[in-house]
Amino acid sequence: MSTTVVPGNSRRVHVTRPQDWGSSAGSDFWAVFGDLTLVPADSTDLDSFGWVEAGTWVHLAGTGADLLSSSDKGTTGGAHIDTAADSIRSPFIFGDWVHQQMAAGILGYEPTTLVMECIARFNADGGDDEDTGFGFVEAGAASPFVKAGLMAFITSDGTNFSLESGAAADAGSADNQDPHLWRIEFTSTAVEWFIDGTSQGTLALQTDLFPIAWGASVGATGTGDPVISWVHIWYE
Repeated sequence: MSTTVVPGNSRRVHVTRPQDWGSSAGSDFWAVFGDLTLVPADSTDLDSFGWVEAGTWVHLAGTGADLLSSSDKGTTGGAHIDTAADSIRSPFIFGDWVHQQMAAGILGYEPTTLVMECIARFNADGGDDEDTGFGFVEAGAASPFVKAGLMAFITSDGTNFSLESGAAADAGSADNQDPHLWRIEFTSTAVEWFIDGTSQGTLALQTDLFPIAWGASVGATGTGDPVISWVHIWYE
């Protein structure tokens, strides 16, 4: 079953498989990259369900963590976008009036905020490569991704983590290869981003570029290799 109503979260509907993002109504959209079934050439490959994959990617198993520990997270696994010019991209569905009204029919009010959280890390130091990372791209953006098509994309400027759009960039804390809980929030005027609950800053919201898609990419000359464990995108 692809959608669930979660007790305690009145009226919220969770679309729990990325294969169903483009064909199911919901307030919350999840992708969990915990096994091999979404890897290109598998029978449940994402490109059969409205996603676009450029090149190939692999599944990386997690290892070395302590039980339920935030201090010893080990080497987190997931979708490993591991080769230059590779990317995965969801259907272009998020953030326009159409998707807002769908969510409103479920929530009972018109949402005003779009939020993403994910667990991810960079498997290597890719230097200043603004096309390598994960987040959102503008309506119609090509794969693999390029700077001009970014809406709100978490990457590195070679020294710091950075939130990139096609128009601007906002530098955050010093970059590293550790796993983090990442968050992006879209409101009517700005895009704010967080690392492990700490705000890193904002970008001005670009206009006339919705609906957007979520994705992850390694730039044409990149080596940063993002590893995505899971993604949760929802409306508030």
